[in-house]
Amino acid sequence: MPDWLSIAVTFPNGRYHGHEWPPSPARLFQALLAGVMTGRYRERWEEASPILEWLERQPAPVIVSGATHDAKAYRLAVPNNDLDVAAREWRKGRPYDASLLRTLKAVWAREMGGGEGAPHVRYLWAVEDAPEDWMARIRALADCLHTLGWGIDMAYADTALLGEPEVRQLVGERWLPASGGETWNVPVKGSLEDLRAVYERFKNRIGAGGVDPDTRPIVYGAQAYRREGQEIRPWAKFSLLRLDSDQPLAHEGRDAMVVAAWLRHACAKALSEEGESVDWINRYVHGHDPDGAPGQRMSFAPLPFIGHPHSDGRIRRALVIEPAESQGKAAELLQIKLVGEAITGDGGKGGCRLAMPEAQDSVLKLYVGRANVWRSVTPMVLHGHNALRGKLSIHKTERLLLEALEKSGYPARLVENIAFQPAPLWRGSEGARSIRVPQHLAHWPRYHVEVRFRETVQGPVLAGIGRHCGVGVFAAWK
Repeated sequence: MPDWLSIAVTFPNGRYHGHEWPPSPARLFQALLAGVMTGRYRERWEEASPILEWLERQPAPVIVSGATHDAKAYRLAVPNNDLDVAAREWRKGRPYDASLLRTLKAVWAREMGGGEGAPHVRYLWAVEDAPEDWMARIRALADCLHTLGWGIDMAYADTALLGEPEVRQLVGERWLPASGGETWNVPVKGSLEDLRAVYERFKNRIGAGGVDPDTRPIVYGAQAYRREGQEIRPWAKFSLLRLDSDQPLAHEGRDAMVVAAWLRHACAKALSEEGESVDWINRYVHGHDPDGAPGQRMSFAPLPFIGHPHSDGRIRRALVIEPAESQGKAAELLQIKLVGEAITGDGGKGGCRLAMPEAQDSVLKLYVGRANVWRSVTPMVLHGHNALRGKLSIHKTERLLLEALEKSGYPARLVENIAFQPAPLWRGSEGARSIRVPQHLAHWPRYHVEVRFRETVQGPVLAGIGRHCGVGVFAAWK
């Protein structure tokens, strides 16, 4: 198991003015280079430069950041580069004070939370067998850091090699490299040489021919990041209509797996018509991939009617959901292709027509909103037995629930509290044992679950080994 190189940055003033949070890996790289090229720190260049070259070759790091909040905005009077106004006056022989060319610039800063002296942001790279002199070089480089962000954002850095258990226990928001999400700049091979060339161009930007504005770095990569536990799962939304009319269909709530099967069959057919391969559809839609990564497939979530005094738990809406790592192209296509289509199960049994829900659908918002507390509407199916010597074990059940949440994308560090029971948690919904599940899941325990997260979590929230077939669907509890 590899160790993790940690560069932990602290802002003594508790403020950061950069436009992105956490600071991008490219911004850290530039700050480390600027630090070692400042004053007498240049004496460390020979031992620091190989580390910078190593960093630019590494994959994008995992980032762990502390809590922040937006400070009150303020404005500064700064020079306005509009000398043509002054030039026109001077050309006409009239005096003009160029210092009057001022404009107001709005400034926003982030203020840090956490204890005094605690690192505010930490960058983590997986490393194998790092020699001691290599760590000494990294410490020498990190010791040169003096600012990160604007020139007023004083900062210092500490380095360490952390084991996997230590990394798991780190507290804070985790930002993971992903295939889609918010994009930040990262160093790539050649970034160091490019930044040094930028500095030389900046020093010589004013010459006989005027001012050379070409002083920006151009060699860097763009890496998408996603916040752990805040994954955006692309989805398509549908309301259900009767096959023979435009009247809403209200399907029996305990048969969510049946509606999920209709959706799965329709999605496979639609994607096949678009030219997708049989192997891809079997893996991504049907989940028939024994060697595939768990969870890398579509989920089908019938949505019982809840959150209203007259809730009856019947299914009138549904979601087709892609995993967080996807680009959402399948969901986008299916949203267009399936609206207005009649869908049925294998052999043409049952079925409905799909329509677009209303824009302000209050029930749908319960399933796709943001909240700290989420309650299951259809029960979670656990992946192991929770009995000890023939009796229910609270400890085993809680452990299995936390493991199930972890496998579904919600690590235990995000969970503040968890409770479970066989009885329903929403008015109109069914008890855990009343909900039908596929035959291969029938022998596993299942419960209704309430999860309180330490942070707000973005819906839709699905958990448990039945989450791909309509069971284990949660709604936000306000």
